[in-house]
Amino acid sequence: MQTNSSLTKVTRYTAVAALAAALVGAPAIAPTYSLSGNTAIAQETPATKTLSVSSTADAEGKITVIGRGFTSAAEGRGAVVALKFDAGGVTNLESIEHPLTGKKIPNKTVNFVVVAQEDGSFEAKVPLPSPSNSTVKEADWAEGTTHNLTALVGSLGPQDVPGNAMVDFTVAYAPQDTEDQSSWTHLQVGDAQLNIRPYTTGEKMRITGTGWLKENGTEGSVVVLKLESSSDGTFYERPDNSAQAQYLGSLGLFDLGNDHTAWMLVMPDAQQVNEEKGISLVKPDGSFDITFDVPEALKNGSTGQYLAVQALSGRFAPGDTRRSAKSQPIPVNGVAAQPPQKEEPTEKCVSSETKPSAHFEKDTVAPGGTLHLLGKGWCNENGAGAARLAIKIDDAAISRLDTSVHSNKTIWTIVDANPTTGEIDAHIQLPQADGSDSSPALTEGAHSLRLLSGSLKAGDIHVSYGGPGVLDFIVGAYSPTTMPDVLSDSELTAQTQNEVTVKESQRKVTVHVPHAQPRQWVHITPYIDGSSRATWSSGWVQLDDNRTMEYTLEEGLPAGHYKMVVQDGEQATFGQLLGWAELEHTTNEQKNSVQTPVTEQPHTPMNPEHHDSAIGGENTKNGTAPATEGSSTQHNTGATTSSLSRATYNNASAPVYSPVPNSYETIAVAPPKKVTRIVRAASLAQAAQSEKTAQAQKNQREEAHKKTVAAPSPTKKASASASPAPHSSPAIASTEATGVEKSFWDNTASVNNLLLIGAGIVLLGAVAIPRKKPLR
Repeated sequence: MQTNSSLTKVTRYTAVAALAAALVGAPAIAPTYSLSGNTAIAQETPATKTLSVSSTADAEGKITVIGRGFTSAAEGRGAVVALKFDAGGVTNLESIEHPLTGKKIPNKTVNFVVVAQEDGSFEAKVPLPSPSNSTVKEADWAEGTTHNLTALVGSLGPQDVPGNAMVDFTVAYAPQDTEDQSSWTHLQVGDAQLNIRPYTTGEKMRITGTGWLKENGTEGSVVVLKLESSSDGTFYERPDNSAQAQYLGSLGLFDLGNDHTAWMLVMPDAQQVNEEKGISLVKPDGSFDITFDVPEALKNGSTGQYLAVQALSGRFAPGDTRRSAKSQPIPVNGVAAQPPQKEEPTEKCVSSETKPSAHFEKDTVAPGGTLHLLGKGWCNENGAGAARLAIKIDDAAISRLDTSVHSNKTIWTIVDANPTTGEIDAHIQLPQADGSDSSPALTEGAHSLRLLSGSLKAGDIHVSYGGPGVLDFIVGAYSPTTMPDVLSDSELTAQTQNEVTVKESQRKVTVHVPHAQPRQWVHITPYIDGSSRATWSSGWVQLDDNRTMEYTLEEGLPAGHYKMVVQDGEQATFGQLLGWAELEHTTNEQKNSVQTPVTEQPHTPMNPEHHDSAIGGENTKNGTAPATEGSSTQHNTGATTSSLSRATYNNASAPVYSPVPNSYETIAVAPPKKVTRIVRAASLAQAAQSEKTAQAQKNQREEAHKKTVAAPSPTKKASASASPAPHSSPAIASTEATGVEKSFWDNTASVNNLLLIGAGIVLLGAVAIPRKKPLR
C-alpha cells in the first residue's frame, strides 16, 4: 500500500482512539502505558516513543499519523519507521520502496514507511486499507470495526534506536454532508477556510472551517467568530460571555475576556465545550462544523438584513497562527445586503515604508493625560487610501462605559491615517484616573496600545500592531500591570533555574531570586504538567533588598508537584524568565510542625483586633490600613519587607494581595474564649493553633495528673504554683512546641513526674533498709 495508490474515496470518517499503546522492546524491559486524548504513548528506556492518529481523514481517505521520539544515531535524520495495520495482518497489493535505498521492501505487510526528522518526530498522511490497495475486504474496515497501527524501528535503518509503539482505534464513518454548498459564502483566511451557510430567520446558523491549525501544524487554533450587524463595523454583543472569559482566563488571558463581540469561541479543549455559552470545538486537524444560536435581533430579523462574519486567530493561544478576515454580506432569507462601499480616495496613498509602524513622541504621561501617537506605512494595497485604526488599551483590558465610539466598548478611540501619505499623527486622550469614563480605571504603571485595521473600513489592510513590548507607555511612576506571557515547559530546564529557591509554610510562599536586583519587579506563577495556574500567581511584586519576596497562596490550589516560575517585570526586559524552583504543595494546613517561640512577652492583655495580619488585615498599632487593588503598602516592624501590588487583570475573582509581614509577626487567629500567654512566632513557618485544641490538651494533662496524684503533696503545690492564672494572659492562641523548648504545661508535667519518682525512691529505700534492734 503506497501513498500514491488509488483509493476508494471516503468523504468523511473519524478514527477514534480507544486504547493505550504497547511497547515492544527488549524482553527485560517492562513497558508502561498511558493514553492522552487520542494519542497512545509508549515509554521505554532510553527514549519515549509516542504515536497518534488524527480524528478525521482527508478527501483521499488518508489519516494523519504523528510520531515523536523515533530517533537515530545516524547523522542528519531520525529513524526509518515502518507502519503496519493490525500488527501485520494487512498485506499490500504491491511492495513499497525503501525511502533511503529506493529498493522494494519484500515484506508486503509493511504498509507504509516514513523517515523521522532529526529530532525523532514525523507526520505522515497514511491511506487506510481498502480493496484498491490491499487484500482486505470492504467489510473488514466498515464502520465500527476496531484496528491498530504499529510503528516499528530497528530493521530498516542502521544506527536507529529500536523500539515499537502501537495505537488502537475504531473506524467511525460520519454521515456524509449532502447539503449543496454552492450558495454558501466561502472565505479564505490565509491557509484556512471558512464556509458560511445562508441564514434563515428563526433558525440556527451553521459555519464550517478547515485548515485552522497552530504554527506547529498538529493542533487546532483558537478561533473567534464575530457577527457584524452593520456595514460601519458594529458587531453583535454576547450578553453573557462568562464561559468564554473563564476559558481565556485559564490560559492567563484575563484581558481578552472583556470583548463581548466574540460571538463564538472555537477551541481545541473538548472538556470546555459549552455551545449555549458560545464555546465550540476545533478538531486536531484544524476543522470544525458548528451550529449555534444567533442574537435575538438577527433571529427575529428581516429579509436582506445586514450580516457578515469576521474570523480571527493568533491572539488567544501561544504558538497560534495570526489570521483575520471578514466575509461579504451573508444572505438572510435568501437576500444579501449591499456590501460596504469602498471609500474611493481622491489621491493615491504613497509611502516609502514597506510595513506599518508606530511610536509615541513621549512614552510617559500623567494620569488622565494625552499620548502623541506617530506612525508611518499605513497605506492600503495599491495605494487605495489609508487604513482606519481601532485603538485598544492593554489588549482590550480597558473598556469605555458607553458605545459613543463603537459598539465594541474595548475600542477606546478610532484614528484615520493620512489618506495620501499613510502617516499617523494623533493625540490619544487616556481614561481619567478616577475611572469616571472607563472600566476599570487606568492605574499608574506600564500599559500598551494596540492598533487594529481591516475591520472598520472595507478595503483596508489587515494589521494588528503594538501591544506589550512594542507600543508601551507609562502612566505616572512605572509598575507593570499586564500579565507576562505563558512559558512552555521546554523553557523550564535545569539550566534556567538560576538558583531560585522556594519555600512554603501554611500557604505562605517565600521566593529568593539570587540573580535579580533588589527592588526588581517580579511575577511568580505556579506551573504543573506544563500548564500555568495564573489564578494562584503572586501578581507583580518588588523584591526586597535581599532579593526575596513572600506572598500567600489563595485557597483552592490542588496538591501537587509545581514549578514556581519567576518572570521579570522591568520595562526593558518584561516577561523574561528569571528562574524557577520546584515546590511540593499540599493542602494539609498542619503539615509543618511549629517551633517554640524564642521570646515571651509581658503578660499584658491584648485586643485581638490590634494583631498584625499576615493576610492583609488592619494594623491599628502602626496605622496601616489593608492594601487594596493596585496599591502598594508596607509594614514597618523593624525589618524590610516586600511591597506587593496586585496587577490589574480585570477579573472579579482575582485575589488582591496585601504586604506580607516580617518574620516576627504572628498570623492573626480568631480570639479564643480563654487565653494562655503571648506567643511570638520565630519564623513565618509558625502558625497559631486553635484555643480549642490547646484547652483539650490541657484538660487531658490535668486528668492524667489527677489519676497519678490522689492526695495533696508538695509536688502538687509546686505544680499549682507554677500554673498561670487564666485571667492573667493576653488573647492569642498557644503553639505546640518540640525538643527542649516545651510549653509551660509540658515542663510542669515533667517536673511533677520527676518529683513523684523521687518520692517513690525515698519510700522504697526506707522500707528496704534493715532496722537494728534498739539498745536496752
